[in-house]
Amino acid sequence: MDSRIGLDYIVENRDYIAKLGAALDTQNATVKKQVFELLSALCAYSPDGYARAIETLEFYKNLKKQRYRFKIVINELELSSAAAHPPLDYQAALLAFINCVIISAATLQERIRIRNEFIGLKVLPLLNNLRLLEAGNVESSASPSPPPSLSSESASSASSVSGFASTSVTPSPSPLHLQRRLTFCGSLSRYSCAALQLVQNLKKVAQSVGDIIVQLDVFVEQQECDEAQSLQAPDGINLNSHLDVFYAILRQVADTPQEVPFLNILQHLLRIDPKEPLSDIIWDTTERLVHRATLLESHEDSVRLLRTPSSQKFACQSCRGSDASSPTRKPSQPVGVSAKTTPPPPPPTHGTCSTTGLANDR
Repeated sequence: MDSRIGLDYIVENRDYIAKLGAALDTQNATVKKQVFELLSALCAYSPDGYARAIETLEFYKNLKKQRYRFKIVINELELSSAAAHPPLDYQAALLAFINCVIISAATLQERIRIRNEFIGLKVLPLLNNLRLLEAGNVESSASPSPPPSLSSESASSASSVSGFASTSVTPSPSPLHLQRRLTFCGSLSRYSCAALQLVQNLKKVAQSVGDIIVQLDVFVEQQECDEAQSLQAPDGINLNSHLDVFYAILRQVADTPQEVPFLNILQHLLRIDPKEPLSDIIWDTTERLVHRATLLESHEDSVRLLRTPSSQKFACQSCRGSDASSPTRKPSQPVGVSAKTTPPPPPPTHGTCSTTGLANDR
């Protein structure tokens, strides 16, 4: 089947999100390797495929009640690195997925955001350890191992054959010579098979190690490229440095009316407890709202951004004032009284009264 047809089918059927997410919940490294390879293909295939891959990790995060969607990737790298015989092909698949999910992001900001998620999960020390381990594997693979020694029987057979070759050829060799010759040939055959298997294993290890090193290099090169683009900011500000960005903002708002809201924002952020699972949602929501606030073009846009059904529920006590625009101000009329009341009936006109009086006199 064409791979494009299969990827299109997965993209169009959201049921595969649960199937792929559940397939990651296994101890079989081969199955997980195939799932991550499929997720990598989805990331590079199309924006919808990228969304399906992210949704699969979100499904697994909720399934295992974890806090971070990329935690499974870091856990698998840690477990595979701690194994006595690390599955090199599985490690290469995990690193390839990390690179795919970063590189396939739509914008520079999104690439930096996703990479920072991995960095927050301590992926950099893990990658450095992998590079050291793979460098050691390359050195051990490059050093030739001593060939296996022949057994005593094979050695004696070899000496017998060499002695037999050095002497004059007899018309009919003895049965003992024939047995030794067959034993020596069998030993050579087993030695050749073992050597061939050893060469194949070395090639496989070298290929897996090479794939891992390539993925590590891709991660570093892409990170440096994104950082170089993000550094194109005014005054040479390092946008990847928390302190540089903080002091740059502080210099902008210092001795201006904006320094008071800036301090209030910092005080609100300081109240977020990082130990609470809800803090992740708070930080994500704060980031999205601040980003939207920087895109405002008019006062009406600000009103629409702040106009939410739950604004009154989550408004703090210090924010409640007598401002007429406050969402928590009291209504001007009691509840249940309609703003539109029925007007009283108009008074009767003079003509009507006289006509009524004449009718009564009659």
